[in-house]
Amino acid sequence: METQTGQAKLPGYLDAHLPPSWYWPDVTINAPTATFDPLPRPLNILGIGDGPIPSIILGLNMPLQSVAQACGGRYEVRYEVDFDRNPISDEELNQADIIFMQRVCTEQGTDLVRRINTLKIPLVYLLDDDFSLLPPDSPLGKRYLEMGAWENILSNCGKADLVMSWSPILLEKLRAHAKDTRQLHALANVEIFDSFPAPPPRKGTGLRFGFGGGLAHEADLLMILPAILTFLDRNPDSVFETVGAKLSILEGHPQYRHFPGSIDIRAYYKSVWDRDWDFVVAPLEDKPVNNAKTDNKFRESAAAGLPGIFVKAAPYLAAVEDGVTGLLVGYEPSEWLGAMERLAADKNLRASIAKNAKEVAYKTYSRQAIDREYKQVILDLVPDTMVLGVTATSLSSSAHLHWPLQCLGDARAIRYRHVLERDLKNSDLDWANTLVVFGKNGKATERLILAAKARGIKIIYVPLSQNDLFNRSQIIAASKDVDLVVLPTVTSQMEALANSVALEEIPFLPALKMSGGAKPNRSPLKIGVIGGTYDYPEFVENVLQAIAEEHRAIGIEVDAPNPSMLDRIRDLKTLKYDSKSLTFEQAVVDAGWSITICLDKGDRAVLLDPRQHWLCSLSQSVGIHFDQSVSAQSVIQGDTGFICAPNSKALEKTLVALIEDKTLVDRIAELAFERVGGHHAMQLTIQAWEVAIARLKGTK
Repeated sequence: METQTGQAKLPGYLDAHLPPSWYWPDVTINAPTATFDPLPRPLNILGIGDGPIPSIILGLNMPLQSVAQACGGRYEVRYEVDFDRNPISDEELNQADIIFMQRVCTEQGTDLVRRINTLKIPLVYLLDDDFSLLPPDSPLGKRYLEMGAWENILSNCGKADLVMSWSPILLEKLRAHAKDTRQLHALANVEIFDSFPAPPPRKGTGLRFGFGGGLAHEADLLMILPAILTFLDRNPDSVFETVGAKLSILEGHPQYRHFPGSIDIRAYYKSVWDRDWDFVVAPLEDKPVNNAKTDNKFRESAAAGLPGIFVKAAPYLAAVEDGVTGLLVGYEPSEWLGAMERLAADKNLRASIAKNAKEVAYKTYSRQAIDREYKQVILDLVPDTMVLGVTATSLSSSAHLHWPLQCLGDARAIRYRHVLERDLKNSDLDWANTLVVFGKNGKATERLILAAKARGIKIIYVPLSQNDLFNRSQIIAASKDVDLVVLPTVTSQMEALANSVALEEIPFLPALKMSGGAKPNRSPLKIGVIGGTYDYPEFVENVLQAIAEEHRAIGIEVDAPNPSMLDRIRDLKTLKYDSKSLTFEQAVVDAGWSITICLDKGDRAVLLDPRQHWLCSLSQSVGIHFDQSVSAQSVIQGDTGFICAPNSKALEKTLVALIEDKTLVDRIAELAFERVGGHHAMQLTIQAWEVAIARLKGTK
């Protein structure tokens, strides 16, 4: 992302609103650098506006530039009008730490919001006008109506993490459709006015007063036309001027002057500054759409050090202190005439109002004041920890490992991205400040760790292979290249490592949707078998066949039966589920087994943590584990499960004891469920990862 200096193009649906005289081909923002404390890390900030119009420059370009500069990061502003020829890719979106979107209201923009949600990037939606109140027969109103602008806006508000507006009335209207809302002040750029040299010398001694704004404000000016004409008639040496907006009816009047406006904010401000007005007028028509306008004219006049007269409408009632920072008047021309004559006659009042308004501009509307508001939004929404999880295996086989990090990402506690080692890009490492390496893949993993260390990235290593997991010397060796080792809570022998390496023990519980505490239906009793990927031992087949013949009411279900089992065991069922929509673990929980035989066995073991025990416990099923298994080391015999020798006699004895005593099944299942955390088990795992990451952040 680079500082935005690109070609400006007006949105087609604004052509009738902002004529070519408002348009400069290049929009270049040269803003003073903010002086607030820097953010915790450099950020990539993306702004997306409908087009390079003044409100977008004020709401996105200027504040995002200075915030990015202050944190040593980068920013870019893209425009909705360019989507067809210059679309924004997911890869580009993924580089952003936060996205600010303003006035985007087309279907294309709504689709972009959906993509941002899918990528879990913090999104702020900013709106500065109530488009639902535009006259439907006006050119702009018709265009917004045709595109379904208001419906798209409400949809975007519902998907954004935060909705912001400069107007309290508009914000209140959007609150019912938003997750969270915040009012912020709009920028006045007092610093830009302060950078200008003194205005050119004035000709004549009469008063100058004026109005600056877009052509759409001509109707507002017509509202006070009688007051303007009367004042000019009573003060023949005075002049009324407009910048941008034009009072066509006054063309040719000897006391009226018009100057073109500009879409370039600095050029527009310079035009206003050079007019050296004694005071400004800021009327608004009395219609609903104007209630959601902002205090724009007060901000600008205050920043320029000009006293002003403002209509008693919502945008100004909260901003202007009558007689102190401006004059507030009603809609009647007579009130406007009285205010004009009051300011014209009292030079000291003009000076006092100008001074007080300028102080308000510095305090509330300056670059530094607005930048602090944007900074706070970023601090509230952007996690300072960017975690990149890398595995050498398929995503599905390691899902139980990285799902807690995904949960933390969903909760905005961290930003999380998970990729396969073969798909890893340099941009992924550039994005991250924390790397979680799930397992080792020889030289490839070594190169990954070296690349991360060269970038100053904190590294967490999670052993996955049996050699890594149970070999103390290998874990110690691996810890020298990383900042923290995270181990599954497997056996007490791991406790001895605590004095040798920086480690955390975390229960890698499977991501499950719990049933709300309801006990599985024990009638008829069902037996399940899991872990048969590497074939079932013959003694297991023999025992299951005997149980099926002797206890005909019992159902038996296995996850991957040998072909011979289907022929030998009566009414044998296979655990079936759609792997695209359901994990294996969830399928086991939903199966409602009362007893689960776990075939994690010695040299055939493919499980590197006691997840079979956790799975049995969380599904409120009594697990039977063979004494050489990893899970057996986490089981309290007869309390949270059963451990038996890997032979027919031991397995059959255990099964018969459980089949004949359903009370025993209930007791063990309940105790095991509570021991692993019950319905809080998932949260305990997430919290354990939070502790690990917090510990890592404290290391040097």
